[in-house]
Formats: sequence, structure tokens, C-alpha cells
Amino acid sequence: MDFDCPARTVKEEVLQGAVLTAVNDAYARRNIVTALLKQNIESTVLGDLEDRLAMADKKLSDLQTQMIAVSSDEAAVDALREERQSILAEAAERSDLRERMNDMINFLDEMPQAITEYSDVITRRLVEKITIFDEKIVVELKSGLEMEVEA
Repeated sequence: MDFDCPARTVKEEVLQGAVLTAVNDAYARRNIVTALLKQNIESTVLGDLEDRLAMADKKLSDLQTQMIAVSSDEAAVDALREERQSILAEAAERSDLRERMNDMINFLDEMPQAITEYSDVITRRLVEKITIFDEKIVVELKSGLEMEVEA
């Protein structure tokens, strides 16, 4: 978990209160948050990776066939192999994000009620980053959601 606080001291209780408020805010709006996370999983996370990978595989196959026929343009094949690897790496990153979003959805679904006390366990499970400004604290959850709390 990252804390971004340029030259300002904030008491631990204030940070804990901000995390508690952010988690309870997400809980209070869990139907909206859950729908948003599911939409993000479908569009942002999955996106066009399968189409791009299939296109790269097709181009790679076509070039390999042409290369065998004329024994040339090995650089183009290597470039497509690199593009394919890049797409696979991006897919792995998005898979991690999907897992974090699903974790947040499951947490909100399992949470019986708003929490009343700060918990290190919940903070480690849900909070990615806390940014402190003069007038507010922004709690970024691992799912990518940002919750603003007045400082």
C-alpha cells in the first residue's frame, strides 16, 4: 500500500478514519460499485485482447507460410512474435486487475454491514494507495475505485 503525502503530517487516526469512511462508502453504494466493477471487468479488463491475439496469430501463421514458400522476411515474423508476446503480457496484467475487482465484489457481497472499527486486515485487502491533499484524502482501492474523504 502506498502513501502519497508531500510534506504534510497526518495523524494515524485521521488515515484510519479516511479508510473506514471510504470502505463504508463503497459498502453503502455496493450495488452501484458492484455493477461498475462488473462492467469494468467485461469492457476494460477483457477488452479486445482475444481479437488482437487472434489477429496476431493469423498474421503470424500467414507470414510463416509465406516465409516457408519464399524463405524471406524473417524480421516481420519476429516482429509479430514480439507483438503476440506483448498482447499475452497485457492479458496477464488485466487478469490481475480482474482478480482484484472480483475480490472487491466478493468482499462487498460478504460484508454483513458497515464496519465501525478500523481494521489492518481490511485495509491490506482493499486499499492500494492513499493520497493526502490539504482539503481531502483520496483512498484508492485495489479494484481501481477512488474514494474521496474530507480531511
